[in-house]
Amino acid sequence: MRDPVKERMATQVAGGRTTVIQRDLNISGAVMTDGSVELFGALDGDLFAKTLMIGPGARFKGDVVAENVEISGMVDGRVTARTVRLGATAQVKGAILHQRLMIDDGAEFEGSVLRKTDEAAWTEISKTFEIPGVELTADAQRAVDALKREFEAKGA
Repeated sequence: MRDPVKERMATQVAGGRTTVIQRDLNISGAVMTDGSVELFGALDGDLFAKTLMIGPGARFKGDVVAENVEISGMVDGRVTARTVRLGATAQVKGAILHQRLMIDDGAEFEGSVLRKTDEAAWTEISKTFEIPGVELTADAQRAVDALKREFEAKGA
């Protein structure tokens, strides 16, 4: 009998999975994975992934929670990630909660930023992507909520 959980774990051990959303694909709704997502089309909804790469010309509107995010397209929303890189063609409007932020020359950013170096919060978020499953663990969700509350308390 086929065991989807074991198959998913085997795929991760073998190098992980990447979901590619092509240029001609527009998605409306939440996307959740413990793998990687490469967005070249459009996504209107929240996204939870281990890593997210938003390619040039891609459009994303919603909230992101990930370990690592690289943006070369358009984003309108909140990005919560340990590492965030805005490439030269990035156009970002919103809030970025991060541990490490890199902005390339030419990137456009309008919004607010909060650098959070407390490792405990990021560790809880990271645990979500270490085990098979598509939803944030309760501890990770509390960590994300705490980061958002702290960010909002600072008036950002």
